[in-house]
Amino acid sequence: MKKRTLFRSGAAFLMGLLMTAAVGCFTSFAYDSAWLKACSVENGNSISVTGTATAGALNEGETPDDGYYYLFELHPYESEIGSRTDYIAWSNKSDKLKFTLKYSGDSTDTMLYSRFVVALKTGSTYTPISNAIYVTNPGDVAKYREDYPEPMSKKGLLIQLDMLGDALNLGVKHTTVNIPYHQLVGGNLKYKYNGKTYNFNGDLIKDYDKMISAFSAKGIVVTAILLNGWNDNYPELHEAGLAKRKEAFYYGFNVSTEQGYETTRALLSFMAERYSGAHNDYGRVSNWIVGNEINNNLNWNYTGPMDIDSYTKLYSKVFRVAYTAIKSQSRNARVFFSTDYEWKRANSNLMYGAKDFIDRFNADIRDEGNIEWGLAYHPYPHPMTEPEFWDDDQTGAVNNTEDSPVVNFKNLNVLTDYFQKDIMRDAGGNVRHIILSEEGFTSKSATRGDVYDIQAAAFAYAYYLVDNNPYIDAFILNRQVDAVIEVEQSCSFGLWTVDMSSPNRVIAVMPKNIYGTMTQYLAQAAGKVIAVEIDKNLIPILEDTLSGYDNVRVINEDVLKLDLKKIVDEENNGKPVKVVANLPYYITTPIIMGLFENEVPVESITVMVQKEVADRMQTGPGNKDYGALSLAVQYYADPYIVANVPPNCFMPRPKVGSAVIRLTCHQEKPVQVQDEKLMFNIIRASFNQRRKTLANGLKNAATLDFTKEEVEAAIDALGKGASVRGETLTLEEFARLSDLLSPYKKG
Repeated sequence: MKKRTLFRSGAAFLMGLLMTAAVGCFTSFAYDSAWLKACSVENGNSISVTGTATAGALNEGETPDDGYYYLFELHPYESEIGSRTDYIAWSNKSDKLKFTLKYSGDSTDTMLYSRFVVALKTGSTYTPISNAIYVTNPGDVAKYREDYPEPMSKKGLLIQLDMLGDALNLGVKHTTVNIPYHQLVGGNLKYKYNGKTYNFNGDLIKDYDKMISAFSAKGIVVTAILLNGWNDNYPELHEAGLAKRKEAFYYGFNVSTEQGYETTRALLSFMAERYSGAHNDYGRVSNWIVGNEINNNLNWNYTGPMDIDSYTKLYSKVFRVAYTAIKSQSRNARVFFSTDYEWKRANSNLMYGAKDFIDRFNADIRDEGNIEWGLAYHPYPHPMTEPEFWDDDQTGAVNNTEDSPVVNFKNLNVLTDYFQKDIMRDAGGNVRHIILSEEGFTSKSATRGDVYDIQAAAFAYAYYLVDNNPYIDAFILNRQVDAVIEVEQSCSFGLWTVDMSSPNRVIAVMPKNIYGTMTQYLAQAAGKVIAVEIDKNLIPILEDTLSGYDNVRVINEDVLKLDLKKIVDEENNGKPVKVVANLPYYITTPIIMGLFENEVPVESITVMVQKEVADRMQTGPGNKDYGALSLAVQYYADPYIVANVPPNCFMPRPKVGSAVIRLTCHQEKPVQVQDEKLMFNIIRASFNQRRKTLANGLKNAATLDFTKEEVEAAIDALGKGASVRGETLTLEEFARLSDLLSPYKKG
């Protein structure tokens, strides 16, 4: 007898092995092999499953199959065909496979959630010969199709509802909401789904309605984090036979049993529909994260000890169910899983490296129908008890390679570079969405005590890195207010300090250095500080921030309406002061010129202005930026650009560049002029009509009253030709021209 030949060639044999491996529990070899490539809803009333098949060879004496291919449906809780005979479609044998299944068009239809596999029939036995594949476009059946929101800023924060105003003042456009899945099951709210009635916690859901609608109404993108804690009353929420473990804060979702699967998809469908954005009273969730730090099985997604391959396949099933439940309700919602920063550090069969998990998850998803999953990453400093992430490479755990043990803000490019690889992209070739859904920087060092200034610097630098990385969609800080238990562990991540005497309540005490930082630095460096703030809402914050300084006075007034000379006389006995300001750009020039023209005793002025304004202040004759402002500033002070500040340093990002400029006031004016007011009238008249000659500009000026002959005589005496333009004259020449015209001044 001839040796049995299963496949026609070595290549076919290898393909068969791959098929068998991909199927997982389908261990039988078959005479043919198949590969399912696509599975999608078509026209809202059918599901199309397509692929290819390779015929095998039959040895003498062996039983042939019946000449057809059969398609089986497997629910998420089913791992194999076994002895089943209930195929849902069949086709004649061909190298090209296509099955068309009747679909109800309803988001509750189980086929949306099922896997499909091809089998051969030999005798009375059906043997699987293909990979299993899921529907990849459940969003096509969704009722709610509102576009995904695209906020101008990536700035985000886990917001306390009673401190929403504080978040809005900071320009926050993203937030997260933790939703305890296990607490939502059971209660007085009835929900009918797929022929069954489920009871959910209506009181708790109303709390989420209030929170999510408040955020949505303010244009904040809401990200819901689905968490599954332990619930003794509903064992179906957890993997069968799983015991409660003290180290586990949260547990894996259960879709491995029929009851667990049905409860999970019913609840997720309910939540996705409720927060689709169609109901103003409920609000909108745009992002959903399924679980927390999934690569940490022990603490955040406990399913029991298992190797990483088994663990990833288990979670992939959960993610599929969640993805389908959410997308079939809200087409443009995005679905993510999260990992911690342990990129390549695996400690046991309970804690896996994020990269290893991501690689396996991506492979599972690609083999079983590529969907648009995203990553929610947590790039904390290493260690978390020290805020300076920029020197984390000194720990030896952070480097700029794919094999870096840790990936955080120090080497964030490793993460986004990795996701740009072809193998990591979605079915359309796009880089997958990445959000930083949880990060923080402590204001209390484990070794140095309070380091508020370094925390503020870490916030600013991290945001700068994110804003310059086009593959990061959001930057969401972990705490608005410190958590007592974290403070005790030197992890004071909040923007506000917390009342440590109330461990069971979060009571904000004092804002940290991100509020009023400049004034604080001035108070530390100067003997006395007078701060002028027009915004009444900021006064309580400044009072808290500056409460530790007895050398600061805050004036709640409009600086343009204040008699600054009088204030300097009263507060500093008329001696020169230094002015340091962060001003709205539209009032910067009036304030500067007001200080000069009102003869306020000032030693220097340091302000941030638009870069083009800074350039105008310091430029000289003949330059396109040279103008009346250049001459006015240079008459009173020596301008120096301290630093250029690009738009990406701001939150939200402006459209123009900025510069910090220091104006050091002259002890003596650089020129002496008989009539200062006349000189500036001449300067303004010279630049009001740039295309005209100097003579025509002066003759046509409404603020001047010189005859043609007087103007021409003065210009001639200046030694300039009749065609000279004002933008070519120096300050000294304008002073000389003013003195030449002064005798002709009327009145």
